[in-house]
Amino acid sequence: MVRSVGVMPDGNRIISGGTDGTLRLWDIETGQNLAVVGGHLGHVLSLVALPDGRSVVSGDFDRQVKVWDLSASTSFVAKVGASMHPAEIRAMAIFPGTGRIAVGYMGNEECTEIRVWDVAQGGIPAGEGAKPTEVPPLWSVPGHDDTVVSLGVLGENGLVSSGFDRTVRVWSQLSCIEASDKEASLVIDSGENIAMAVMAWEDGRGLAYGCDDGSLHVWDLKRRREALSHPHRHPDGVKALDISKDGSLLCSAGADHALRLLRMDSASGVAP
Repeated sequence: MVRSVGVMPDGNRIISGGTDGTLRLWDIETGQNLAVVGGHLGHVLSLVALPDGRSVVSGDFDRQVKVWDLSASTSFVAKVGASMHPAEIRAMAIFPGTGRIAVGYMGNEECTEIRVWDVAQGGIPAGEGAKPTEVPPLWSVPGHDDTVVSLGVLGENGLVSSGFDRTVRVWSQLSCIEASDKEASLVIDSGENIAMAVMAWEDGRGLAYGCDDGSLHVWDLKRRREALSHPHRHPDGVKALDISKDGSLLCSAGADHALRLLRMDSASGVAP
């Protein structure tokens, strides 16, 4: 079963992570399976493609974040953070044009943080005899009171997140100096529903989140108000969201096996 998916930077390939602990690379046009790499002991719950076009970072139930070079004969490259991950990896997001990733965890009493790691600094060389080095995260933010369900980046240095605590949270302009004590700049109450997917516009104007009841919501972050709400976008819940680079088209995927497109216009308040 597929548990996570991402688009490679060239736009021609996708990478998927499954319950069998493998990652699979696919050609979008032909549907051909181009590569299979494995090494996780648990479900691959999250993954992100790095800007170099060949590397992928994945996280799983066994509390491991791993880097893979899909162009190499021996795909496994490094672990990120070694044994410093306090819980199962539930969500990840990558900051544009960088090797920095944000990691969110399954909720437990020991971990309510979202941590940001530098893939290059936090990696452990692969290979026989390689010794782990406990490289700490660049910074962390307080996170949620329960499992972090979804993560997205906001501009160059911010984050949006959703959690089982039924909130969507916004952190804007984080820095490694102040982030450990930084509170969310905006907390959105999702009511009785859990926001299963969240993402932000590239320029930081707005965010969207989709809930387990199938509703879709768009927020204007400059005015700090809800701009659009679709109560029954996907009957069985929203699972994933993405938006076009110019911010004009919002795509949602649901448990109903459907992809739906929503054109952003002047009525939303966050139109391009």
